[in-house]
Amino acid sequence: MATISREHLNSLTAQEKLDLIEFLWDSLDPNDIPLHDWQKRELGQALEEYRLNPEEGEEWEIVRARIEKSFS
Repeated sequence: MATISREHLNSLTAQEKLDLIEFLWDSLDPNDIPLHDWQKRELGQALEEYRLNPEEGEEWEIVRARIEKSFS
């Protein structure tokens, strides 16, 4: 594994740091990310609610557009 010094990290631009974060995030295997018990319970509850009422809620594209609009 390559080593990156603090000095090198500090010399990166904000965009380069964001690109590095994105690269690292994308390289993670979702199965290797540990979840707390409370997170598992929340996800289980959300999945159960969806199974009971799959027509409720909104599609991601609609929610995302509303969020993006709130920032403009």
